[in-house]
Amino acid sequence: MKFFAMVLVLIALISPIAFAEESLKERIERAFNEKGKPTQETLGLIEKANEYSEKVPDSIKAVFGSERINAEIELENGEKERIGIELRNGKIKALQKGYLKNATIEAKTDEETIQRIIGAEDKAKELKKALDDESIKYKPIGTISTLKITITKFLYDAFSFITGKVSLTELHRLLP
Repeated sequence: MKFFAMVLVLIALISPIAFAEESLKERIERAFNEKGKPTQETLGLIEKANEYSEKVPDSIKAVFGSERINAEIELENGEKERIGIELRNGKIKALQKGYLKNATIEAKTDEETIQRIIGAEDKAKELKKALDDESIKYKPIGTISTLKITITKFLYDAFSFITGKVSLTELHRLLP
């Protein structure tokens, strides 16, 4: 679930401030200043994302609310953009261009996947598809992150198998 938050943040960063003629690289560059810190416009988007996090059940935030995520996006020209996101208590506490030290999760995707999610009418459905087909890959770093993701994947898969669908609210009911 923390990975969903990371991807939604990326979409929030590059979607509303984007112009159709801009490349993903240009959009990401506009989201950060020359020191790699978020611009004022990006800080406003982070604030909106943090407001949304209030809707996430406390049990989900307790398990996944505090992570340090390093995301890598491979651009169509072969270059790679790296973004670090720190979540604390389910909210974005830090965002930077470049990797964070002591990350707990590594995530990788490509420009085509990000563009597909941005352009989708149902972004959550397209995001799930990208996670399922591994257009977005993520890897926990360390024992605790590995354990959290393994247990969540098991619960998610089991609940999806039993019900044929799953949502944050439904997954919340399975967590202590």
